[in-house]
Amino acid sequence: MNSPDGLAENVLFLLHGLGDTSAPFHRLASTMSLPQTACFSLQAPHPLPPDLGYSWFPITVPELCEVSEAETREGLRVAAADLLAHVGATMKTLGLSLDRAHLLGFSQGAAVALAAAVAVADKAGSDDNGSCRLGSVCAVSVSSVSQVQQLVDAAAAAQTKRGQNTNGRAGGGATHTPLLVLVKHQYC
Repeated sequence: MNSPDGLAENVLFLLHGLGDTSAPFHRLASTMSLPQTACFSLQAPHPLPPDLGYSWFPITVPELCEVSEAETREGLRVAAADLLAHVGATMKTLGLSLDRAHLLGFSQGAAVALAAAVAVADKAGSDDNGSCRLGSVCAVSVSSVSQVQQLVDAAAAAQTKRGQNTNGRAGGGATHTPLLVLVKHQYC
């Protein structure tokens, strides 16, 4: 979706949750009508049986499918890599640097967005023009507090590593991706 004012200086990628489609986030992007921001509501690649929406990576769904924790972790890693490839290609096509890309994920889409932030942070030093970071990541209603903590810890460690130059001194400039994480709470 094009920026309402025709000036796409930023790009917002919206990632839906488990069992949903891109349609609700497409409507959300239209409603927000963000100035100077093009919005893309992305569709998860894995259909859930029978017509229960889509998934970004394999996950156990009670009474439908069992997936090991290792398969889920690997699926999340692959989903993040695929997302970053898509985001990178889109940004290149638009002539924008990666630090103009913003991710908004809900539930399983939030986990993918956080994993993508970690993957970008892990690329420390591989991009000489300083654009090897995302503009921001907003992760809403991530279901696993431990998963969020692991991803945030990994991102912080990678960003700390990135802030050091070859002499071990702190590097200059903003090199981190701002993260906003909202964790779902269950009330009794």
